[in-house]
Amino acid sequence: MYNLIVVMNKIYDYIENPDERRASPKPFKIDLKRVFLLLTGLWAIALILSLILAVLGIIMYIVSYVCIVGVIIGVILLLWEHFNRGTYYK
Repeated sequence: MYNLIVVMNKIYDYIENPDERRASPKPFKIDLKRVFLLLTGLWAIALILSLILAVLGIIMYIVSYVCIVGVIIGVILLLWEHFNRGTYYK
């Protein structure tokens, strides 16, 4: 119970005097192009598998439509990353 009171007092102090708290850590620098390529590739693999399964009659074609949208969104994100790389990756 004592530890909870100490923690609550610290939280109250931070709210009351925000200048006394520690500085926030810097965000990680990641290459979004690699992330978007990986995820778009996974959507493309899912699209190929869903088309094969749809042709065989195991699943409906709507699953393929969802995968197509995933690939389209991935391509849009890759284009966004290409044109805005300088703003987020300094």
